[in-house]
Amino acid sequence: MSREVFVHPSGKRESEVALNKRHLLGSGSYANVYEVEVEIDGSRHIMALKEYKEHCRGGMAESSVKHYLDAKAAGLKVFTTYRLSKDNDSILR
Repeated sequence: MSREVFVHPSGKRESEVALNKRHLLGSGSYANVYEVEVEIDGSRHIMALKEYKEHCRGGMAESSVKHYLDAKAAGLKVFTTYRLSKDNDSILR
């Protein structure tokens, strides 16, 4: 398992999680989405990890978080967990 740090959309909390990529769920011109097993505080969960491709890193991930926060503020159903990686190249949800 690899370890990665993710930041809460508010920017106030960071979580270090252990990730185990299981398999590719989908791929597009901007990103790949993987099913991952995540270990947080001793418990394991199955989640999705969206990794942006080299030419899209940074801005697209940050823009995605902004859209998530806007949708949440508007009262729309959103993922319970939505975290941006500390290096701004992936999103855990």
